[in-house]
Amino acid sequence: MARTEPGWPQIEEFPPSQCLLIVLNEEWHHRLDAERDLDTLAIKEN
Repeated sequence: MARTEPGWPQIEEFPPSQCLLIVLNEEWHHRLDAERDLDTLAIKEN
């Protein structure tokens, strides 16, 4: 089904290299958050 009216999110095109960088950046920050949380849990256990 095609959308003809304006809406959100706006339709944009991104080069594949930018898409890859976005995904890698998100995964990197997810890992940092997970490691921080696991460190916090390990400290609470001791």
